[in-house]
Amino acid sequence: MAQRLVGGDRAEQACAHLRGHGILAVESVPGDPAAVRERLRTALLARYPEATGSVVFWTADDDDAFAATGDLTRPLTLVHDGPRTGAAAQAAFTRFGFCVAPGPADRTLQVSPAH
Repeated sequence: MAQRLVGGDRAEQACAHLRGHGILAVESVPGDPAAVRERLRTALLARYPEATGSVVFWTADDDDAFAATGDLTRPLTLVHDGPRTGAAAQAAFTRFGFCVAPGPADRTLQVSPAH
């Protein structure tokens, strides 16, 4: 599964920050969020058995949340695997200038442009 840069520098920086803490942060993944979460965790743990299995991602369905310039133009739903990973994602995206709130479903966050 190839990662591609969507969302400009700030979203990529937030994802890189999470990866620096051992959390697999992936952008623009196609598929159902629950199935993607499980697929990413399984692949991560197969490759790194001692890893925590922590994942954060958004689905390809949300790519249109970004303008051609990379600016976030509407809320983006981030999917994560639990409270600790969600807290880390909230901190990372806030650090890079986004507003973050609880998402519409369990294990999700809503990331919005800073006002």
